[in-house]
Amino acid sequence: MHSSRVNKFNQQEPHSPKSNNYLHLNKFMDLLTINNYSRSQNGLNHQNVVDPSPFSRSYGFSIKIPKKFHPTKQKANKALKSKNFEDVIKYSTEFLDKYPNSYSIRCDRSEAYMNLKEYENARRDLDAAIRYKQKKERGYYLRGMVHDKLNNSHDSIRDLSIAIKIKFNDHLTLEALKICAKHHRDLGNFNDAMENLDSALRLEGHDVWALKTRGTMFFEKGKHSLALKDLTALLKIEGTNIEALQLRGTIYMKSKRHDSALNDFNKALQLKPNLLTSLANRSKIFRIQKRYVDALGDIDKYIKFGGELNASVLKNRGLVYRGLARSKEALTDFTAALQREKKGSIFRHRAHTYRTLRQYQEALYDLDQAIEINKSDKEAIAMRNQIYTQLNRFDDALKGLTMSLLVTPDDVNALADRGEVYYAMENAKSFELRAAIHEKLGNCQEACIDLNRVLQLVPDNLEILLKRATLCERLKKYQECLDDWTSILKLKPNDVQALQNRGKIFMKLCRFEEAKSDFDQILKLDSQNIEIIALRAEILKEQNKYDEAIKELTDAINQFGNKCHLLAIRGGVYMMKKEYNESLQDLNGALDIEYNSSDDSQSLKELGFTSNSLNFLDNEEKVEVKEASTNGYTKSHVLALCYRGSVYRNKNDYDKALIDLNTVLTNDPNNTFALYERSSIFRDTKRFDEAWMDIERALKLDADVDA
Repeated sequence: MHSSRVNKFNQQEPHSPKSNNYLHLNKFMDLLTINNYSRSQNGLNHQNVVDPSPFSRSYGFSIKIPKKFHPTKQKANKALKSKNFEDVIKYSTEFLDKYPNSYSIRCDRSEAYMNLKEYENARRDLDAAIRYKQKKERGYYLRGMVHDKLNNSHDSIRDLSIAIKIKFNDHLTLEALKICAKHHRDLGNFNDAMENLDSALRLEGHDVWALKTRGTMFFEKGKHSLALKDLTALLKIEGTNIEALQLRGTIYMKSKRHDSALNDFNKALQLKPNLLTSLANRSKIFRIQKRYVDALGDIDKYIKFGGELNASVLKNRGLVYRGLARSKEALTDFTAALQREKKGSIFRHRAHTYRTLRQYQEALYDLDQAIEINKSDKEAIAMRNQIYTQLNRFDDALKGLTMSLLVTPDDVNALADRGEVYYAMENAKSFELRAAIHEKLGNCQEACIDLNRVLQLVPDNLEILLKRATLCERLKKYQECLDDWTSILKLKPNDVQALQNRGKIFMKLCRFEEAKSDFDQILKLDSQNIEIIALRAEILKEQNKYDEAIKELTDAINQFGNKCHLLAIRGGVYMMKKEYNESLQDLNGALDIEYNSSDDSQSLKELGFTSNSLNFLDNEEKVEVKEASTNGYTKSHVLALCYRGSVYRNKNDYDKALIDLNTVLTNDPNNTFALYERSSIFRDTKRFDEAWMDIERALKLDADVDA
């Protein structure tokens, strides 16, 4: 029945010639499909390609094969799938010779050119393809990518944006969005770049590049929480991404999550030990955690791997050195950092180091610079006011605090500091005035107590330290005196007279090596200081190094001529060697030299003020420096008489010895050496009562020194 209906249908609807053509074409297509299947199973075999000629002859019409099934195009397609790009270009070119307007083959050949980095050829193909079909997306996608390779940012964005509008869910859309984002970012179009990245991540939420790029852009805009979210998502996908680890570590560090930051930097450095950024940042965290040795180790590695010693690294290392109490090295680094970049924080850090070293003038200069750069630098302002107070510069401290309170009237710390300054001003002035009265009344002990109170209120005040050092020496409190000279030298490290005074106190305490160290430092500053040469020789004498002492003194005498003090000291050394003739020759020579202020000026200074040292007293307060002398005898003459008296005693010439020793004790009643010598003479001449009086007095004086 079915067959009859078909026959009936065929009778009622006879086929037209055109219909017959389509039937034959369908039959040809079926054969072509079979042939294609045969080729796919057996590989390319030209003998299996259907020749359309017999069909044309058999059916009486001409058959034109569709471009889609053209053998050359099939070869080009297969070459593209196998990524044999040179064959793609070869077959595509053959096909385009016959069909120059083929959109798909133009696009295919452009892909091959792109993969072979022949970008201009690819662009020419795509220009032609887009002219043929302006509403197809593939050409725009590919040309946008070619423009990307040619660094034509605007053209790339334009073509890819058109392609995305035509077809958003294309297999090239994700890559196109990422390329657009990259160019927008480079052009500074933050919002457009973010829009592209958001779209890319909606398509593929696990795209590492998009997450890293968006996280980096959030970081650059200070949106750290959003950056952290993207970087954390990225690291869940790819935990060994070094760039993400470094950037997340930096964000953690900025938000003071130091342990988390340290963890990320450690992971990054395990993957790649020479990461300069991670080494520099990890050293900062170690410093903040007061792990100074670890911090310095990272900086050393940073330098070893070729890191630049920029201002940031030098500043960090300076802070590490400061934490290690290596102040001089800290100063060197801060100074080098400031040569590269004048930053207020670096000036402030260097000022802090100067303050630690009690170099207050240098600290004040740096703080002024820091405040000039940043007038609201509260740390610098507070430190400057504290130093003003320490230096008894109350007016400057009050002025600074008042200016600060004008800017921030509710600054509790500034208000408290100003109150302390007012208190210190009133109390310090009161105690200082009372100390001066006690000193004039001869109550040196009470004066010292008041000066102690002043220094509690205004520590490291040069003027008060000097006054107290002088009183302590007068009271024979040599250890306290030594402490004060040490404090003064921290404030003025290269002050010649302070070094000399401290060296003399060391000598009184029999700490000869420390005294020699101070004197050596002076000679580096002033190699022609005769007084110091003489003092060094005295130390060598006390250490029984007589030949060394004589050599140094002889060299000095040859250089400077016969100086009373040098001859007196050398005469004393010869005396200790029991070379009495040489001793008397020097001592007589010293005593024959008349007093001349230019010759013996250095030996005349009781308190030791020079034109270039410790010039911080007002003019009316400066000590008048002159040598106490009797009958034309200077200290140098008295010393020579002391030694000559001893020589005469050793030669049993008691009368001459007593004349010299009596002269010494007239000029210097507390000269213990002369007292011991005269006591010996009294003993040897059986004047026991007088001998006993001298020996008791000498022992008492020595006991006071020991105390």
